[in-house]
Amino acid sequence: RLKPAPDMLLDICHRLGAEPARTAVVGDSAVDLAMARAAGAGRVIGVLSGVSRRADLEALAAAVLPSVAYLAPEPAG
Repeated sequence: RLKPAPDMLLDICHRLGAEPARTAVVGDSAVDLAMARAAGAGRVIGVLSGVSRRADLEALAAAVLPSVAYLAPEPAG
């Protein structure tokens, strides 16, 4: 089934031996975040570097970041 059904996330967690509750999901649409919530993801993060506005993501995300670049560690100096 397609998002927002949790099937895709549950399948990848199963294949990797990961518990959904210990999994972080990053998405750029409300459908991505709804899928994460439906699967019981432990952390749901929205990013604005995709197709959605902050208002579209805030209700479903624990945090909304300006870009996926904010997820990468800063280079050592």
